[in-house]
Amino acid sequence: METSFARRIILFSLLTMLSFVVSAQKETLVIGQVFDRFTQQPVAGATVQFKNTSISTITGNEGYFLIKTNNPAAKLMVFANGYKPFQIRIKRNSTLGVEVWLSPIGPAAIPLEKVNEDSASHRIVQNSILKRTNNSPPSGRNPSTVSDRLKAYAYNVPPNWMNDVNARKASVWSPDSLFTVPLFISDKIYRQPSFPSVRLDKSMVRNNQITILPLEKEYVEKMLLLLTLQQNFYKEHVEILGKYFLSPLAKKAFKHYAFFLQDSSIVNKRKCYTIGFRPKQRDALLLTGSMTIDSLTYGLVTIDASIPKTLPINFAHSFNIKQQFTLNKDKWDYSSINTLLVLNLPLPVGPHQKPVLGVIDKELLFSSPKHDDGDLQQIALMRQKESKPTSDSIYSGVTQLNKTRFMRDVKWVTDLLMYQYAHVGKIDVGPINSLYHKNVLDGPTGAFSFRTGESLWKNFSVGATLGYAFDNHTWKLGGQVLYRFPSENFQQMQFSYSKNAYRTGFSEDIMLVNERKVFLSDDNLFSTLLRFKPNYAVNEVSTWKFQYEKEWRREFKTTLTLFDNRYFSNQYVSFVSQDEPVQSILHYGGKLDFRLSNDQLIWDEFFGRRFLSNHFPVFHFQVEGGQYSMNKATRNYGKIQATVKQSVDFIGGMIYYTGETGCILGKVPFPLLSFSRGNETLFFSDCNFNLMNNLEYVGDKYANLYVDYYSCGLLLKKIPLIRRLNFKEMFSLRVAENGLSKKHLEVMALPSGSQTLNTPYVEAAAGVYNILSCLGIQSVWRLTHRNDPKANNWGMRVLFYVAF
Repeated sequence: METSFARRIILFSLLTMLSFVVSAQKETLVIGQVFDRFTQQPVAGATVQFKNTSISTITGNEGYFLIKTNNPAAKLMVFANGYKPFQIRIKRNSTLGVEVWLSPIGPAAIPLEKVNEDSASHRIVQNSILKRTNNSPPSGRNPSTVSDRLKAYAYNVPPNWMNDVNARKASVWSPDSLFTVPLFISDKIYRQPSFPSVRLDKSMVRNNQITILPLEKEYVEKMLLLLTLQQNFYKEHVEILGKYFLSPLAKKAFKHYAFFLQDSSIVNKRKCYTIGFRPKQRDALLLTGSMTIDSLTYGLVTIDASIPKTLPINFAHSFNIKQQFTLNKDKWDYSSINTLLVLNLPLPVGPHQKPVLGVIDKELLFSSPKHDDGDLQQIALMRQKESKPTSDSIYSGVTQLNKTRFMRDVKWVTDLLMYQYAHVGKIDVGPINSLYHKNVLDGPTGAFSFRTGESLWKNFSVGATLGYAFDNHTWKLGGQVLYRFPSENFQQMQFSYSKNAYRTGFSEDIMLVNERKVFLSDDNLFSTLLRFKPNYAVNEVSTWKFQYEKEWRREFKTTLTLFDNRYFSNQYVSFVSQDEPVQSILHYGGKLDFRLSNDQLIWDEFFGRRFLSNHFPVFHFQVEGGQYSMNKATRNYGKIQATVKQSVDFIGGMIYYTGETGCILGKVPFPLLSFSRGNETLFFSDCNFNLMNNLEYVGDKYANLYVDYYSCGLLLKKIPLIRRLNFKEMFSLRVAENGLSKKHLEVMALPSGSQTLNTPYVEAAAGVYNILSCLGIQSVWRLTHRNDPKANNWGMRVLFYVAF
């Protein structure tokens, strides 16, 4: 049974054409597809009949049917063996597209936790489990030729989003006046020496890709593949949407699944049995479906598995995977793998409109290597049987769609959310969070920032910032010039100037642990709105900066920065050296950063190149050196820093951790020391200490650890009321350790209230996330240093987190 979404496109296209004929002939025409309500799979051989007439038809292998009549029929009946009859009221002399969901009778219709297994299915599954190691497809050398097709669509797109004529031509119209919009198409044929293989080991025969998304095609494909990972059902668990589902062939399968015999057949002259499986618990990470098992080897011949609709997973409308195997030297190897994922996209639509769906359809076809390109001929025949839309027509449609006003609007919103820039003609206004801030030094401050856009110059941009502080009546100025080299590997150069108020001790080194930051200052629009007390830890800083970035390959990047900073004293954070006031500190030097990662994903748009998170660790190593001058004295200094961060996905949930360490060489004034990053806002931060005040702890050597654990609902899912809300637990830990040499106090006295840590600072948090599928709330406790001056020993923080 093929669950390809592309066939629905063909169905709706056919219906669209037929509707014009039917309207002229005054016929009633119904075209649709019949599904099993529990397995979510098409039902073949179902009878579809107009009530009280002899006009009927039979559904095909994919459950599709087309039926019409000139009679004024008003009801359509659907019958199938093992299912309850279904009746549809239809409008006379109309054209209608429908999906029919039949409810099974017998074992499949019994509530999931009450399905009774029989002894025959128990014996067959038990033998299959015992022989998992022998039957599991080898992960070592297993040469094959592969047809790899991946498609992503937006489905149920409202017509008012598609006003552009070219957009409508590039889309597929459905009978309910909604549109299907292609987003990404990949069509590959390659030979590989092993399965699975890495990207560089594949010998490409065909490689066509096109996308309308604002990322490079290869990275779009990689992100989509993370949602449709290769599954091996012989293992204990299969990973789907970041969650680990127990396999129906796991050692503990009989405790969690009910099995029942559905059918028997002859495949390759072998007796095979089809066995259905259902979960015994509704809310557990279990699958529903069926599998066909060879009676001699007890290997899988086919397996068809879906996520039950009773299982609440954020944004997931449905998921189905079907694997077919072929007999090769008395062992069943992969023949085809079809994966269909449908997502509920959180996009605003009208009150009576269907939700917009995102559909990812992946198909793999396998052939053994043969001489004289016989494997390619076999792949070509297999592809023809799949009846997919032709690549050329899809590519031309996506190319046409890229030129529409609709896609320009999509790109405008995407850039605003991702980079905080709004495209206005030939300029980009932003970053948005730089438009307003407030602190005790400047008071309310408004600013207007812009840069020339990509539509003016593709590799060159000039920007400026003009702001005004209303309390001290000063102007805030800034400017930047950016140039991207037209080379194969990413190279970019930037020269900038700014004069603004920054948090005392603030450094661009925060980019080593938080590469998502757009606007460097902690005083911005969002922090101002969420701050719960005035920010007194600020100094005005004027900065000249030159920066050159180069990616030698996408996993290895170097960044050279030359800077000239001047820090100004004020009544809130004053500079005092040897009892003498210091008006300003001149600080200049350079630093070189090395970034190392693996299989890196990148969101690249104009001068906003962003690294996207993956499951591999990211390392930074940075060296810095320079001089500072104050009160006619000049000294040298040095600084070494290293960071690592990673997200780890496992059965119990997801762990994010970040570690950083560093030391400062020489004697420096306190603005050049390392202050532990506090958080004086209501928003939970993943790279700050959420109960620590600004300027509370300072050192010349330090080590910090940040750990956040997002569970899959281990405890809350056991509480009936909470389980329905799909809330999940999260826990956090922060640890800081630093030390401070007294030699720095000879250069400049520390700010009032600042101190070093004699024992590690520790804070912990526990909370709930997945509130409205995107929000969380944390209760945070300070576990050590509770008696320090102005210590915040407890607080509540809000976070934004989206996950399946």
